[in-house]
This record gives sequence, structure tokens and C-alpha cells, in this order.
Amino acid sequence: MKRRVDRKERLRSICISINKKDLVINVLVRIPALFITVASIYLSSLPYIPALSGIRISDKLVHLVCFAGLAGSWTLWFPLNSWKKHSVRNLLICVIGVALYGVLDEWHQSFTPHREVSAYDWLADVGGAILGSVSGCFLMRLLVKKRI
Repeated sequence: MKRRVDRKERLRSICISINKKDLVINVLVRIPALFITVASIYLSSLPYIPALSGIRISDKLVHLVCFAGLAGSWTLWFPLNSWKKHSVRNLLICVIGVALYGVLDEWHQSFTPHREVSAYDWLADVGGAILGSVSGCFLMRLLVKKRI
């Protein structure tokens, strides 16, 4: 009887440690999306971006890359198993959500001195949202296939 109890206790402790591990992983994969969103809000509040002031790069390219990173990181918020059945839904939520964030970002810039609102910037945001979401979707689908 004692041996059976020991097995149950061992099994229970393994389940608890697995749940803790899953919890930590679920929290860690969400941090990049929050970080990129907060960094985007901060940079959008500045009259100019200090790191790019001496470099001649198209601001549309900057928008495209930043919003691709944002959308790609937001794909990690969906559980891995949801990408098997709902990949199109998840993809659309990311693209639409990040595109709407792009609208809010452009509106927010209208209140920042020396910044301007541009429909072309928003189109670059949408392009980045599509690129990042599709890349994230591809990665998540690949992880689902490897896991199963």
C-alpha cells in the first residue's frame, strides 16, 4: 500500500512541475509582444527616433519591419493546438488587430510635435502586419506538425 501511495505522490509532483513549466513558457512567449507594443508606443511619442536620425532609411521600411515583428510576436499569444484547427482565424485576428493598432499609432502621432500622420505609413504597417502574421502562422503550424 505504501508503495502505491509513493507512486501517486511522485506522479502528482511530476504533474505539478509540468504545469509550472507550461505556465512559465506561456508567460515567457507573451513577453516579446508586450515589449514591442510598449516600445512602439514610446517611440511613437518621440518627435524623432534618435537611433535613425543619422541614417538614411525609408520610414516605410521601418514601419514594415517593426509591424512585422509586432504581428509575429502576437501570433505567440494563441495556444499551439489552436493553430491546427483555427490557423486562418488566428491569422486574421493578428492582421486585423495589428492593422487597427497601426491606425491608433498614426492617430497618436498626430499629437506628437514634428511627426505627421500618413496613410502610406499605415499601408506599410498593414504590410508588416500581413508579413509578420503569415510568418508567425507558418512557424506555429510547423511547430504543431513537429509536436504531433
